[in-house]
Amino acid sequence: MRKNVFIFFFCFGSLFSQQPNNAGISSAHPLASTIGVDILAMGGNAFDAAVAVSAVLSVVEPFGSGFGGGGLFLVYDSGHNKFTMIDAREVAPIQSRADMFLDGQGNPIPRLSLDGALAAGIPGLPKGLAYLATHYGNLPLATSLMPAVTIARDGFEVDERLADRVASQWHRFNEEARTVFSIEGHPAKEGDWLVQENLANTLTSIARTGGESFYFGEIRDQLLSTSNEYGGIWESQDFTDYLVVEREPIRTTIGGYDLISSPPPSSGGIAIANMLNMIGALNYFELNKNERNHVLIEVMRRAYRDRSIYLGDSDFINIPMENLISSDYAYGQLSNFNPTRATLSQSYADTAIDKSQGDQTTHFSIIDEDGNIVSATLSINFNFGSGLMAPGTGVFLNNEMDDFSIKPGVPNGYGLIGSYANAIEPKKRMLSSMSPTVMIGEQGLLVTGTPGGSRIISMVLLSILNWMEGMPIEDVVAYPRFHHQFLPDKVEYESGAFTDEQIQFLESLGHTLEVMPSSYGNLNALTWLFKSNNVIGAADPRGLGSVAYRD
Repeated sequence: MRKNVFIFFFCFGSLFSQQPNNAGISSAHPLASTIGVDILAMGGNAFDAAVAVSAVLSVVEPFGSGFGGGGLFLVYDSGHNKFTMIDAREVAPIQSRADMFLDGQGNPIPRLSLDGALAAGIPGLPKGLAYLATHYGNLPLATSLMPAVTIARDGFEVDERLADRVASQWHRFNEEARTVFSIEGHPAKEGDWLVQENLANTLTSIARTGGESFYFGEIRDQLLSTSNEYGGIWESQDFTDYLVVEREPIRTTIGGYDLISSPPPSSGGIAIANMLNMIGALNYFELNKNERNHVLIEVMRRAYRDRSIYLGDSDFINIPMENLISSDYAYGQLSNFNPTRATLSQSYADTAIDKSQGDQTTHFSIIDEDGNIVSATLSINFNFGSGLMAPGTGVFLNNEMDDFSIKPGVPNGYGLIGSYANAIEPKKRMLSSMSPTVMIGEQGLLVTGTPGGSRIISMVLLSILNWMEGMPIEDVVAYPRFHHQFLPDKVEYESGAFTDEQIQFLESLGHTLEVMPSSYGNLNALTWLFKSNNVIGAADPRGLGSVAYRD
């Protein structure tokens, strides 16, 4: 990948020869980062802090994640020298059918996979947090959940971001959600004090029962009742059968760097490894900026094409993972690459689609003083999921069923197309773009991830490349972004991502460019610098997050 190739060796017994001087947490909200460090100060480790941060984010950032959704936790357990992914992704209900969002003529029914209870998969986050605490944490689940209980019960000040999301989604809220987010007769606005008593009670119940009440008790019954009322197909067996799964991460060495990322049902790890292999084959680091932009667009195009064809839940389909992340495969993908011309996506497919925006979901990164690592991305899919809150619980039902391919070639809410590999089946996990990732090189270690729907994968790729070239972590998370996802065949970019000269160059090659009306993503990252042995981080300036440290 570079002329100066760094060689990084793993040694058995310990991944690193030293422990960091400090711990760091970067998350999407200052309260979550601060609470995570408090948990570390109480004797908790990175996994206990991850439980606490997840729970606090469900309270203060309910549009992005929550106990009615799920998440992927890429973790490194320093005591056992083990990377693993804890898969707490939602699953399709038992009564799901491949054609459940289609009309009698086989056409998609508008918004059926986004609005209403039929759009909701069976939640995994409550059981995921209980699993994390039981198998990896130092503290009881109840201890790590208690700060979130306190914030929900005592309240917190509504920030601009939450107020904007409440206002934009008010028309989708059911009566229960409007009751919770209504303050003095109006939707919660910036500066209001928001109390969520029912959510506090739900978290207390989960803490008391180790999550059992959510899957076997009174909370489950309230969720089932809401699903039935709004046309859903959930049943008690769905909750009884839900399992958290540990999965082997995607791991590959690229140009002397070691990539550890998320396996299916995430599409991120395979796509990122594939793009890095193509980038290496094209000598990316030796190119000028114009040439680099062209290369990145072309590798994104090819990786997202393969995402639509091959990827889904590996428990249900055979995925040629080793092939997809091999350098030989990457060379084959580049057989039609032209350094002076865009490769039109129409040469692969003729599907014309529109694409909606997506800044939902949330991500946090943690490194503790023992060298334990958590890179976690949580979601209920679009803002506030389905918009339905189960009475008495404070829990929103997700709308993750939209992440399935409801019909081959038909785009989902993020404009991603899919195939039979990601078709709906009972108990199947829907394909995700969530991409919690760790990158290791001679100079240090990067823990990265972001929300952003289909754009997650390209954002994580850009963060990796900029970090590899030595960019300060503050600049890594702030760096202007661009994105191509095969279809629609256009490059979406933030204002400032390209100069006028770069735009002219890309358009001369045949690329179609579209500036985004606003910024996107909310990348929260940490880097452990091996030379100084310090952990430093940054929160995306596009959001309201922060970094907290423990020395």
